[in-house]
Amino acid sequence: MEKITHKKNFRHWIQAAFFALTNGYAQGYIQGKIYRGNNKKICVPGLNCYSCPGALNACPIGSLQAVLNSRQFTVSCYVFGFIMAVGAFMGRFVCGWLCPFGLVQDLLYKIPIFKKIKNLPGHKYLKKLKYVILVLFVFLLSSIVKDVTGLGQPWFCEYICPSGTLFAGVPLVILNPNLQAAIGGRFFWKLFLLIFLLILSVKAYRPFCKYLCPLGALYGLCNPISLYRYKVDSDACIKCGACQKACNMDIKVWETPNSMECIRCGNCKTACPQHAITSTFEHVGRKFKENCVKKPQYEGENKNSSTKNIIAGTIFMLLNSFCLLIMTYILLAYILSDIMFLGNTIVAAIFKFMPYILGLIALIGVLCADVFYISSKQDGIGSLKAYWMQKHCVILLGIAVLIALLSMEPYFMVYGSESLIVNLVILIAMRLLSGKDWKKTDINLD
Repeated sequence: MEKITHKKNFRHWIQAAFFALTNGYAQGYIQGKIYRGNNKKICVPGLNCYSCPGALNACPIGSLQAVLNSRQFTVSCYVFGFIMAVGAFMGRFVCGWLCPFGLVQDLLYKIPIFKKIKNLPGHKYLKKLKYVILVLFVFLLSSIVKDVTGLGQPWFCEYICPSGTLFAGVPLVILNPNLQAAIGGRFFWKLFLLIFLLILSVKAYRPFCKYLCPLGALYGLCNPISLYRYKVDSDACIKCGACQKACNMDIKVWETPNSMECIRCGNCKTACPQHAITSTFEHVGRKFKENCVKKPQYEGENKNSSTKNIIAGTIFMLLNSFCLLIMTYILLAYILSDIMFLGNTIVAAIFKFMPYILGLIALIGVLCADVFYISSKQDGIGSLKAYWMQKHCVILLGIAVLIALLSMEPYFMVYGSESLIVNLVILIAMRLLSGKDWKKTDINLD
């Protein structure tokens, strides 16, 4: 129990440090103003309301709705790709270690009043509510319901998000007399919802995360296939239930170690008396140490798994991936540059959505790679080939990150010198890859 408490405290310090890092605009709290610098173009993994006086970055859910309800944009590969890349890498680790509102709920649950419960009555059905909110409030309403000017609303942010109310709505109203005179029924509804959830968090563990958070729903879908996963040694596990008892999300870890509800707090790993629960990173590190660092017993044994060959193989695969990413960018740039000649045709519409399609392909690739990793019987890394065949999902993760960056320029409406630099880089890359000169008229340098 002492070990679990120590780990919880460490996790809370990490949560607090991340909140301070991403909400460190002190002048905003003093003047009651919102930071509007270039950092607001960058999403952070957890909920981070744009309107928070201290927020230095953007919230992925808020950014996603801003694109879906916009007149100018239909989708954003940057936001979709960012969420996909974070989810493919760590899943709901973000919820357990980086989300500010998760920290608030964790601290409230520590208050020694009320008899503590893990789940609310009807938990089996209530936990599906966050997926309904994701589809209805984040995707459908933001995309479909428009005003006379063609603009929509960020429905989740406007009517539900308690994190935005706590860190943005309440501070701005307190600091701005003009806003105090303008508040209406919507603010009081969100304030009521916030107070209700805060009181409920003293009694039940993380009710917002379990039942309402759409970002947790997205990351939860990635939990079973993310690079960071939990593994249970079936030979060592005695099914004593200590892991479930320590888990505040009430997961039977020995049955579903990568449940979509798991926030990767690590309490189950600490509580396991048999040390049967490990993470994929720990597993890879152990195998690397066993097969690559330890000196072979016989000359020539595990020749391909030496540290030197692993490093060489890593460099080779990174270079190969880099070339693939450059070619993908070039191809996409040419496809998008031809849209002006296609008019309002079905083909033009298909090309317009090409970055999003490629993003989905990258996601499918990550899923397939992880399925292969899970099902593969080659558990060791005795050879360079086996090592990279099992870890090639890292390459696909890199592709997913590129897909996220591909539409960053139109999403941020950057049409100045940055656009010229991007096109010049593409031109130089083409010349290097083709071995011949390309006319400048082949690239749009406007």
